Formats: sequence, structure tokens, C-alpha cells
Amino acid sequence: MHPIDAARYGGPSSHWVQIEAPCAMPEGYAFTATHNEQSFSVTVPKGGVQPGQVISVPFGANHATEGTPFLNKSAREHDVGSWKDGLFDCCRFGPCHPSFLHALFCPQILMAQVLTRLKMNWLGDRAPEHEWTRTFWRVLVIVGFYAAWNLLSPAFDDDDDTSFSHNVMYRSVDWTFAIYTLFVLSKLRRQVRLLFDIPIQYRVLGQWEDCCLSFWCGLCVVSQVARQTCEYEEQQAACWSPTGLQSPSILDATSVLTV
Repeated sequence: MHPIDAARYGGPSSHWVQIEAPCAMPEGYAFTATHNEQSFSVTVPKGGVQPGQVISVPFGANHATEGTPFLNKSAREHDVGSWKDGLFDCCRFGPCHPSFLHALFCPQILMAQVLTRLKMNWLGDRAPEHEWTRTFWRVLVIVGFYAAWNLLSPAFDDDDDTSFSHNVMYRSVDWTFAIYTLFVLSKLRRQVRLLFDIPIQYRVLGQWEDCCLSFWCGLCVVSQVARQTCEYEEQQAACWSPTGLQSPSILDATSVLTV
């Protein structure tokens, strides 16, 4: 490998480690890697990376954040500029795939997993590590509360005037949960489009595309963004993992190259 200017990436105190990408990641995507039990931030370099591609990144007293690709093990094209598949390809990996089951029975869980992959909080905003690592569990608590509320709340008789106030409160929880899901899912889809440089598909909807599709077919939207943000062909899905994948969300460095 050609010598690399260490001063550009933190000075001569830096050395280099090699990291193998577990999935396709676009240019500018930031993730956390660990080496010698120490975490550091890495930003995917220009051109992005593909599954199996190895990038060389600086590691030292002054950590740089941009990796330098030098070996490509995958010949697949970069998934930037378009969706990997269609909006209605929910069963692409079969009807028993965890991503489809979550999308069908509890889309909020799959939404939380994608939020975690993109380092976003439970409100759909970019967040520091101490927040996005808790996103999945916070959404799980919200879903659990909503499920418990529906199970424990008595059935109200619409003809009974004495239960009117209780009925209003009951319906308010339903509407709040639905609005929360629509709000965050719309923001998540927009963030995925921006991250992968995907243009608006339906011109008639314009800037409202993300919101409208999330409202009309939230199942399809959350399933599509889940497939877009990982390689299910390479990584095994998991139902209750914070990222929806069995592989760890924090990448482990392999060998060390001294500059």
C-alpha cells in the first residue's frame, strides 16, 4: 500500500486499522468502530462502501473520522440515487422474514430499528450516541404502553353518556399514537431519501410524498426503508435486535497497519 500522510488524519501519533463493511453505506454516513476496547467515529469516504469492502482508517491520539478505501470485495453497484426495490416488495425475502413480520404486525418496532441504524432518536432527529443507542428501547416502551392501554381499558358503550369523558381519553391515546407514528415515519423516509440521494418518485405529491405514502401505506414504507438501509442478502435479520440485524451495530476493527 502506498504511504499515507498521517498528519492529514491526526498527526504522526496515528496508526491505521482495517475495517470490513458489513453492509452498503453511502458517502458521508457515520458509524462507530472499536479497537482495543476504544470506540471512535468513522465517516464513509467518497464513493461509499459495499458489503465486504475493507477501508483503512486512522486510529490514534487524535482520531480522524474519514476512512480510505483500498480493497473492494464486492462488485455490486452502489445503492445511491434510487430505491433498491419497489414500494410493494414487502415480501421480497419471504412472508416469514422478521422485517416483513414487524412491518405487518408492529411497524413501530421496525421503524425504531431503522432509526437506530441511522443514529436517530425516537422523534426522528439525528442524535448523539447516548440518545440513539436508546431509541429502540424507548419506542418499545411506547408500543408496550399503547398495547397495555388497549388491553386494560374497558370497552365503552357509545350510548352511555357517563362514559363520554373516558371514551374521549381512550380515543385521544389512539390518535396520539397514530400521529406519532405518521410523524416519525415521514421524517425517517425523508432522511433515507436524502441519505441515498433518492429523488421524489410521485411528482403529483411533491414535497408531501413522504407524509402521504406513510399515511396511505405505512407498512410498505417502513419495510422499504428497512431493506434500503441494510443488505439482508448478507446479514441475517433479528426480531428484537436494536438494529434488526444479528450482527453488532458497532463494527470491530481487524488488523493494524502502522504508518
